[in-house]
Amino acid sequence: MKHILFLLLAACCFCWEPSVYAKGLDTTYSSHDTSFCSTVHGIILTAPAGYTSYFWNTDSKAFSLPVNDSGVFWVYATDSGKTLIDTFIVHMLTWGSKSHKSYNIKGCAMSGSFILKPAAGYLSYLWNTGSSADTLFVNSNGKFTVYADSGCNVLYDTFIVNITLPDSIHRVGYDTTVCYLKDSLSLNAPLGFNSYFWNTGITTDTMSVTAAGTYWVYNTSNANCTVLVDTIKVKDLNINLSFSLGNDTMLCTPTTLQVPINGGSYIWQDGTTGNTYNVTQAGIYYATASENGCIWSDTIAISYTDLKQNLRDTTLCIELSVHILLQANVPIGASAAWSTGIASSAILATDTGTYWVMVTDSVCLIRDTVSVHGEICNCWCRVPDAFSPNNDGKNDIYHPVFEPQCSIKEYLFCVYDRWGKRIFSTADPTEGWDGKYLGVPQDVGVYMYYLEYVAGPKDTRHFLKGNITLIK
Repeated sequence: MKHILFLLLAACCFCWEPSVYAKGLDTTYSSHDTSFCSTVHGIILTAPAGYTSYFWNTDSKAFSLPVNDSGVFWVYATDSGKTLIDTFIVHMLTWGSKSHKSYNIKGCAMSGSFILKPAAGYLSYLWNTGSSADTLFVNSNGKFTVYADSGCNVLYDTFIVNITLPDSIHRVGYDTTVCYLKDSLSLNAPLGFNSYFWNTGITTDTMSVTAAGTYWVYNTSNANCTVLVDTIKVKDLNINLSFSLGNDTMLCTPTTLQVPINGGSYIWQDGTTGNTYNVTQAGIYYATASENGCIWSDTIAISYTDLKQNLRDTTLCIELSVHILLQANVPIGASAAWSTGIASSAILATDTGTYWVMVTDSVCLIRDTVSVHGEICNCWCRVPDAFSPNNDGKNDIYHPVFEPQCSIKEYLFCVYDRWGKRIFSTADPTEGWDGKYLGVPQDVGVYMYYLEYVAGPKDTRHFLKGNITLIK
């Protein structure tokens, strides 16, 4: 059978401690054990419903019985032949603990709502805001109190909340000028803030941009209760100085490094200027291009093996035997192979002809060709002493006659009249005098000639002069 106990609360709370006792009676019997706090103005014991008459051991015939002290109370209930005896054992408890604490809560408005949280373990809570939750969320200044109880134990806490509005600082600076915004530029917000918000929607402390423009970032610091707004202007000069000298490499012959851009100025590692640089030896080479404050540099390491050959064609006197040393440039670690089948740095040529050599070193290979040929060293020259320019097809042209296969260079042949006037000259060995001056046939008589030429492989210079008789 269920029984309802009503407690009248004053300044305290109440506690229940039920226990059940049974007695051997002829009628139905039940027992209830209950307690209440001494500060409460008693409790009301309620008999079971469903009966027509009630009689308490205090002589009360009411359905319920108010009690204000400890003791044993019973009720005798009857109805149409059925009876019930209920016994109530009541304990009045003394006052427990009463706690009161005060808290000062300080913070920044940017932190959001503050959580006010009293001690846990109480049965009920009541805030001065009307809330009955065990915690209270606040976002404004004020005094907040909470009343909590757990039977005869009472908690009464006070929270003084002081929320500070943030200081706002706006800075214009950190402008950035880039020479050539090809890919992206990283903009960095100041460190030490709790949150970041860029005008592009990014919420990290860094942001990448790909175009010129004005950007700002909103930085908040809960610790310092500060809002910092930075504005950054990005300017693109659109000056592209990027270039590459190439990968590190090995060269076999001299080469030219080039900075493949237009405009700007250039300087190399040794201070020389210009957009090209001749490389003839191993080393570290770098170039720097600059324009309007924009700078770009690149470096290349070159391992150099000089395989350049300097075999020169050789002309010998055919009157003499061929005996000439052909020497190739073969650095240490390189190898040479000649057209004669000999694998050495030099060979002895004993005949005229064309020779070639191939020199290799690691990845480098170079080939050079040399010609050895013979010429007449002491070729003869005959100068006729007369001619007849009469258009009969015989001796109509006057010129010196050289030995066949004779090499002639720096040729000069002149004819003078009897008064020393030059009436003919030529630098072509195949051209002769036709007996005319300015298209006018000259008179029969004696004329003078002067001949100068260089002949043979030894470049021997010759001088001849004499008389010419013009006859008809």
